[in-house]
Amino acid sequence: MKDLVQANAKVNQAFKNELSYKRGDLALPADVLKNLLALVDIKVAGALPIKAAEFHNFAGKRSRQVKPDFAKFTEEVARVQNAGSTNSVRWSGLVLGVGDRPGDQRFEPYHNVTHWVYVPAKPKAAPAVGDFKIWSWGQELSFWSDLVDRNNYYPALVIDLAK
Repeated sequence: MKDLVQANAKVNQAFKNELSYKRGDLALPADVLKNLLALVDIKVAGALPIKAAEFHNFAGKRSRQVKPDFAKFTEEVARVQNAGSTNSVRWSGLVLGVGDRPGDQRFEPYHNVTHWVYVPAKPKAAPAVGDFKIWSWGQELSFWSDLVDRNNYYPALVIDLAK
């Protein structure tokens, strides 16, 4: 990914200045993610940030406390994944920004996002009830049980990909 960004003539200096590399990961804010996805011909339909005040309210909470606030979103994504179809479904192509430091003011300009995951419309395995599948760290995981419970991440920003 780093080579793609550095080699692509479309990337300007301001774009490059917003990128951060650590242990092979690429960290970037939401507006830069849109530009990066465009480099590989993926268009963004829109972004829905979770309000900073709501995000910070999750500080110190565990997934069983946070999960009810995202029940409708979880159900909608799981419905898409169980159907395995991307036809005319709102949440059929998503990149989800998650944060693991609620209350840390440094991440507010980044919509509190400290990690990105991809939400596939057609996962390898069906999601469990009350959960949905994501791709992170090169593998398919369950969002609530694998990512949130084990790493104490919180949903912070939904990037809806264009169909």
